[in-house]
Amino acid sequence: MHIDGAASRITNNVGIISATLTTIQATIPAGLGQTLDAKFTIPRNKTGYMTAFAASIYKGAVGSLADLTIKQTKFAQSGSAGSVTEHYTSLATDGSSHIHHPFRPYKVFEQEVDIWMRVEAVYSASPEITGAFDLILVDN
Repeated sequence: MHIDGAASRITNNVGIISATLTTIQATIPAGLGQTLDAKFTIPRNKTGYMTAFAASIYKGAVGSLADLTIKQTKFAQSGSAGSVTEHYTSLATDGSSHIHHPFRPYKVFEQEVDIWMRVEAVYSASPEITGAFDLILVDN
């Protein structure tokens, strides 16, 4: 999510903005103007091809460690959605660490599934973690 329109060029949101289904799905922190989530839903009549993902961790203290996964709601079209882990990696650092992982062949995601990158576990106090993935969308 991001703030759009003429006002977004001048100022960002003052408070927290949340998108809710039955639970909070995404938030825009105050002052940032966009979510900080690595989430995407493949549109209807499209197939998504994940070409790569990247992640990094930073912590001034020695021994930071985090486990990250890429997940999807497999079988969402049949109404029996459940999350499935598509990829798993760990980041460790004594300062900072970055990983860029290309997929060859590309990882395929069908229409109307949700994809997200998630920190599963953190093994030190509050490291800063970033994550992103690249997709190509193709008409079905």
